[in-house]
Amino acid sequence: MPRKKKLPHTKKHSKKLRTSPPKEEDGMKKGMSPIVAVVLLIAISIIAAISIYFWSAGLVTKQPTSEKPVPIVANPIGGGKLLVANLGQEPVNASSLKTSDPNLEVVCTSATIQPGEQVLCTLQGTPSSESVVIYGSGTGSTTVTVNNEVVDNPPSINWVVDNSTNNRMLLGYTLEIKANVTDDIGIDTVLEKDNSSGSWTSNAMSSAGQDVYVKDITPTIAGLLQYYVWANDTSGQSVQSATKSIQVIQNWFYTYGGGYVYKTLKLSDGYLLVGTANYNGMAIYIYNNGTVKWAKEYDTGGNDYITTAVPTNTGFLLGGSTGNDDMLLITINTDGTLKTDGNETIDFGSPDVLVSLTIANDGSIIFAGTANGTAVIGKLSLIRTVPAWTVSWALAYNETNSIFSYIYPTSDGNLLAVGYSGDNMLVAKISPTGTLLWTKEYYHTNVPADHRYSLQPTSIVDYGGNYYIGGYIEDNDLILAMTTPIDPYVIEIDTTGTILGSIAFQSTSATGGVNKVSDGLVLRIRNGNATMMKLDAGLNEQWTKTYYTGSSGIHFVIGTDDGGILAAGMAGGNVSAIKTDENGNLASCSVQEITPTTSTVPLAEITPGSFAAINATAVAGVNITVTDRTTPPTCICAPFGCP
Repeated sequence: MPRKKKLPHTKKHSKKLRTSPPKEEDGMKKGMSPIVAVVLLIAISIIAAISIYFWSAGLVTKQPTSEKPVPIVANPIGGGKLLVANLGQEPVNASSLKTSDPNLEVVCTSATIQPGEQVLCTLQGTPSSESVVIYGSGTGSTTVTVNNEVVDNPPSINWVVDNSTNNRMLLGYTLEIKANVTDDIGIDTVLEKDNSSGSWTSNAMSSAGQDVYVKDITPTIAGLLQYYVWANDTSGQSVQSATKSIQVIQNWFYTYGGGYVYKTLKLSDGYLLVGTANYNGMAIYIYNNGTVKWAKEYDTGGNDYITTAVPTNTGFLLGGSTGNDDMLLITINTDGTLKTDGNETIDFGSPDVLVSLTIANDGSIIFAGTANGTAVIGKLSLIRTVPAWTVSWALAYNETNSIFSYIYPTSDGNLLAVGYSGDNMLVAKISPTGTLLWTKEYYHTNVPADHRYSLQPTSIVDYGGNYYIGGYIEDNDLILAMTTPIDPYVIEIDTTGTILGSIAFQSTSATGGVNKVSDGLVLRIRNGNATMMKLDAGLNEQWTKTYYTGSSGIHFVIGTDDGGILAAGMAGGNVSAIKTDENGNLASCSVQEITPTTSTVPLAEITPGSFAAINATAVAGVNITVTDRTTPPTCICAPFGCP
């Protein structure tokens, strides 16, 4: 049997623990004193707290531990600009670059920074400290110093102003545009962009100092002018102001031959002017820009004139008077040619004058004037017995020496007629069916012993819910048996005829009337000069201007679609029309601005008369000769000056 292998003997050792203190010469194994240990613990706590603060404040790199840092270096070059260099081997996404300052962001000119490449970046915002750390996802960090006053922001356009009035200006005038433009680094370019010539163009603005830039433009076409201001800074950042709109008004002052305009009718593309020329009735179709579409004279063989007009479905109905003292009705096409029917005279017993036509709210045509020396109002039938118009009804005032000079449709569907009876102002409200609603007479209370003041109203208009009557005061000299027009006036009444206020233009000899414009009233004045007075709704004078002197006057005023004023009448003995802006200015002509003396008109009511129905005789098929007077207009700015 084999002998078992004898295992070697393992000797057991035991280690005795040291219980005695270490010797001084043991070096690193020496113990630490309690005071030193406490100091060391405090220092470690302070260092840890500071590290946590700087990490949370973003002043040390915040990068994921899972990404390998790519070293970047940001070198400030002034004005908030940085050159950011990629020193690593991997591309850096520029949009991932962040800052430790929440008020700042990094904007670079390239989306990716390749290895070994540097790109231009800009710090945008307002820094909260002078040092900032630039870092990004997967990048290293770099600290740059910024100046609180030189961080690059886009320019600021703080205000843009111009010298237009209520966003309107005259064609031919110069528009001065001013803008306040600032930047935290520096302005490179300031441009004004507009469509003043029909297409958009850019114009450099000039520096006027103190961050103000200016540019003058002169529009070459009428219509809606739009412009804005654009600016960029030295780093290429730009800003644009809001677009501003200005209505450019085309104005003109032209004449068409001997005569005068009595009334103006607003059309879709211009105006119809009616009156008299060369002792004939006259009608002129003029475009908004002042060029003539056509001009015609209508002659019945006597001293004819046209005082009023209304549109029809196929043209116009003209009203006036013949040399035989009969009312005259003429129907024309839109080109001014005579229609074969509807041309007639109406005879109530001479003298008869048709002064005003209007269309009532129910579509019927109402006429007013004088018949046999008394004020008359009536209705023309819409369904005519060809070839004549027929009078549906007519009412005459029971006082002689009376006339209705104007008739006006009211907002409640009725009509208001204004005129005079003897020396008194006459106002009547009537329905389209001929029912009289009320009648008022007013007289001038301040009458000298040797004079008698009569009121001669020529117009009425509804404005702001009340009615404004325009006319003139006539001085009747009892000793010399002379009558002289003296003061044009405007009188305000309410819907019941109660007097609310008045104003008179002090003059030696003038007639007048009132019309509504876009933002108020205009008192038209004929005192040998062509003059207008602008009033507000409270009858306060805004301005008074004269456009022509000598055998001149303004007979009718109308507000235009572009906010201006069209004043028609006579200048130098010729038919004239003046197209101004809302302030009465003319770009191509000089005007005289005057300071008038004004006063109130003392008035009182008197018991009015009554109306009675009357009959008329209509004579159809009156012979009318039409003459074409379409000629190019002539500027008559003289004596104040033409372009």
